[in-house]
Amino acid sequence: MLKKKKFAKNKQEFIEEFKTIYHSITSLTNNIKPEKLNYSFDFASEASNFRDIFAIINGWIVLTTKWLIDGVKEDTLVLPLKGYTFKNKDVLAMKFWQSAQKAKFTIVQEILATNYQKCLEAIELTPDKLLFNKKYFWHLKNKSLYFYINKHVYGIFDHYFNIVTKKIKNLTLDQIDELLIKQVNIEIEIPNTSDEMKP
Repeated sequence: MLKKKKFAKNKQEFIEEFKTIYHSITSLTNNIKPEKLNYSFDFASEASNFRDIFAIINGWIVLTTKWLIDGVKEDTLVLPLKGYTFKNKDVLAMKFWQSAQKAKFTIVQEILATNYQKCLEAIELTPDKLLFNKKYFWHLKNKSLYFYINKHVYGIFDHYFNIVTKKIKNLTLDQIDELLIKQVNIEIEIPNTSDEMKP
């Protein structure tokens, strides 16, 4: 479980929290042999490998950055994205998933790392009142922007973290290798640009 019941109270706490959650899920690949990172889990019912998981996480990080930038510029904010609601965020996840289907894991990993840094920069530039004031965006039902990030973005991180860790917990590296089956159709690389991953 990645999410904490205790909410961040200021921007610095938010940044530290965001870093911890991001590194917790991206570090899941540390003990996987590099040649296996393009392989699929044979147990996953949704995202089938680390590339898919990282692509979906990347999509939500890009959205978070967009919310922060748009929030500074405008007094209204569309969450999660024009034409979508949080009730159909699975449709957004599918778009993020589709964006990476011809990419190798390393390409998606690089794009994710780039967009993570951009998101951190956007957080740094965002005033505390925009993040934490429940009345700043009148149309967000008396909830702060941070509340939506915590509930939905962290919720996505938490979901996929649990999918992986519940299965590989207490397994040896050899046993983890046995849980991977070869991924097909991974030879075509997408350009190394975050534009390819935007919703």
